[in-house]
Amino acid sequence: MGLFYRALRIPGVFLRYRVIGLENVRHDGPALYVANHLTTLGPLLFFFALPIRFYPWIKADLVDSRRSPDYLYKEFVQPVLHLKGQPGLALARICSWFSVPLLRRLGSIPVESGTDWTGKAFRISLVRLLENKHLLIFPEDTAREQDPRTGIYAFACGFAELCRLYQERTGHHLPVYPMAVHPARKVIAIAEAEFYQTQGNRRESVRRFGEQVQERIRQLYLDVQDGLLA
Repeated sequence: MGLFYRALRIPGVFLRYRVIGLENVRHDGPALYVANHLTTLGPLLFFFALPIRFYPWIKADLVDSRRSPDYLYKEFVQPVLHLKGQPGLALARICSWFSVPLLRRLGSIPVESGTDWTGKAFRISLVRLLENKHLLIFPEDTAREQDPRTGIYAFACGFAELCRLYQERTGHHLPVYPMAVHPARKVIAIAEAEFYQTQGNRRESVRRFGEQVQERIRQLYLDVQDGLLA
C-alpha cells in the first residue's frame, strides 16, 4: 500500500466504523469486494475502514471533468447538502476540481451509467486483476426493486461477468468477498469468499451468481441489524 494511499486513510479514524470478518480475507492474490451502497459516504467508509488497497468501480461521470459538476450537483450537493441553483452548481464545480484528480490518482475504474456490460471497464479490471489487485464494486441499481427490510436495491450483475471473464482468461476462480455496510450500527461486515461457477447457460450462471452474492450481503446486513455478529 503506497504512502499516498495510506495518508488518505488517516481521516478514517474519525468515522468509527467497526469491521467484522476481516479474518475471512484469506487470499493473497486478486479479489473482488462487492458491497451495498446505502449512503453517499459508502465508498469512503470502505476506503477508510479497511487496510486493503482498493481499485473501485465508479460512475464515469466522476472522473470526467466536464460531467463531474453536474453529477455531483444532482447526486450530492442538491439531495444531501440541500443547496440548489447557482450556489449549488458553484459548490459542485469546486468539489469537482478536487475530486476528479483524486479519483483518478486512486486508480478508479470508470463505468458508464445505464449498462452492466461496459467493455472498457472490463478491460481495465482484467488488467488490474492480472496484477493481483483488489477491486471494490457497488452493484446496486436504483432503477430496480428495493428490498423492504434492508433498503438494498437489486444488483446489476456485471461483477459476475467479470468473474467469468477472469476464469476464462486464467483458468482460476476469482474470490468474491460479500460485504455489508450498516450505517445505523456503524458496522462493516465481510463474509467468506464466494466463487463463480458456470452451470449451463452463461447468462443464467452470471445472473444466479449475482443473486447469490446479493443474498449473502442482504443476510449479512440483517445479521448485523439483529446483533448476531460479534
